Amino acid sequence: MSLTITDNSTLAVETCCTCGMRFAMPERFQRTKRIDQQGFFCPSGHVQYYVTSRVQQLENQVARLTSQKDQADAEAANERRQRYATERKLIAQKAAKTRLKNRIKNGVCPCCNRFFKELHRHMTTQHPEFVPGND
Repeated sequence: MSLTITDNSTLAVETCCTCGMRFAMPERFQRTKRIDQQGFFCPSGHVQYYVTSRVQQLENQVARLTSQKDQADAEAANERRQRYATERKLIAQKAAKTRLKNRIKNGVCPCCNRFFKELHRHMTTQHPEFVPGND
């Protein structure tokens, strides 16, 4: 008895590595088995599977390591940006503190921005060594 199947799929021909029997399988099935590297059987029942070549293994390893390097570079750049932002923030805070101390030394109230000559006189007579910014 013969069976005729009319299909537009293309078949890939393989040879069993154990018995040498030639058999065909759909190309889509072959592609899937090459990717997932799971076993399949020849018509005689011998297990078959595709393995990646040493070159392909090394190419995969290079791709994985390149990806890891790119990720590490991105993380390092992000850390540098965060460090720079923190440094700028600290500099700005120090400058604001120095400005506030200078205003107080010169007799200006930090809350209402009014000048008090008594505060100015007190700072110049009682604390002449006071230099804003030295903590």
